[in-house]
Formats: sequence, structure tokens, C-alpha cells
Amino acid sequence: MKQKYNENIKELVIARIESTLPSDLKLFVGGNGGITRDEMISHVKNGDLIGNTIIKNQMNFLQAVSSGKLVELLNTV
Repeated sequence: MKQKYNENIKELVIARIESTLPSDLKLFVGGNGGITRDEMISHVKNGDLIGNTIIKNQMNFLQAVSSGKLVELLNTV
């Protein structure tokens, strides 16, 4: 089932992408060609499969940070 994220979540993810990723970054996943930061933002805005995957991953990261799980995991290495 396709997940639909509200505009506030999309804006949060876009703000994180813009503030943390360099403009010349290209992300390569699997056997597909890479996508740029601007393409990531476009996918998030469009709410397509790639955009929703980016949103899901960003939200999982934020939840791990806010719950303390990220620090817990980092302390094990």
C-alpha cells in the first residue's frame, strides 16, 4: 500500500536534505543511476516511491535520535 505523507512531514524532510546534503552529492542505490540532492527533493515533493522511501528513512532516523536508540547503538561500537 502506498503511504501518503502530509505536507509538514515533506517540508521537514526537504529542510533536512537541504541543510545536511551538499548540492553536488549524488546518491547511488542498487543498480540504478544516481540521483542528485535536487532530484531527491523533487521525489519527496511528488510523493512517489523514491520520495516516500526517502521520507520513511529520514523519519526512522529522527525517531532513533529522539528515542535515544541511535546513541545506544553508537555506544556499542
